[in-house]
Amino acid sequence: MKSLISSTSLNSCLLINMIHTYNMLPQGVVNNINDFYEFCVFTDGSWSGSSDKKVKHNQQILDEVHYPSMVQLMDKQIASDQRLNYIFLPKGHTHPNFLKYTEGMHYDWHYDNFVLDQMRTDYSVTVFLNDPGEYEGGELEIKVGDTTQEFKLNAGDAVIYHTGLHHRVKPVTSGERRVITWWMNSMIDDASNREIIVDLSKVLMDVGNAPMRGRLETIRCNLIRANATI
Repeated sequence: MKSLISSTSLNSCLLINMIHTYNMLPQGVVNNINDFYEFCVFTDGSWSGSSDKKVKHNQQILDEVHYPSMVQLMDKQIASDQRLNYIFLPKGHTHPNFLKYTEGMHYDWHYDNFVLDQMRTDYSVTVFLNDPGEYEGGELEIKVGDTTQEFKLNAGDAVIYHTGLHHRVKPVTSGERRVITWWMNSMIDDASNREIIVDLSKVLMDVGNAPMRGRLETIRCNLIRANATI
């Protein structure tokens, strides 16, 4: 069973229990990063993954001059993202990868590494840098049980999903797909407790000043206090 998720469905941050989407980057940040893409040095994507072109065929920025500025820009954005930090409680994150896929490029079915940069990876993040109309193909496809979800979102939109999910990037048939990827480690070590807190936090972000919010916020804080490692 397969369904295609478009940006029109972003009003629901929680698509299914293990996959979340929302608009992460403001247009100004997207524009700044895309400006870097025009003059940065790219290298073969096997630098940070499989060297088998049948599995992984993309390009990523490896530019000693400009890459540090791009990382600094994204680190600042991640640190100031209230929704990201409130819901997912990141303890740390890897350096971002700035990727592009041109015609014929893809990343076949794979699992992300559970340890990167000497850190357990709990969540994988993909942020789209250009709109779906700018390229054909290139959908991010994620399996959850016997269900497959496809994501091809607007520039600035993010998909956050459990690192243990099987996924791929379908071949780009025309145009250029631009994305940023990175991985997060949660303050909550236990996966079951982590998802309870994530679900509760997501509800609290969406309900505003509804009745019982104060009580639910207290429950959330107590759950974090009992389970967080800093």
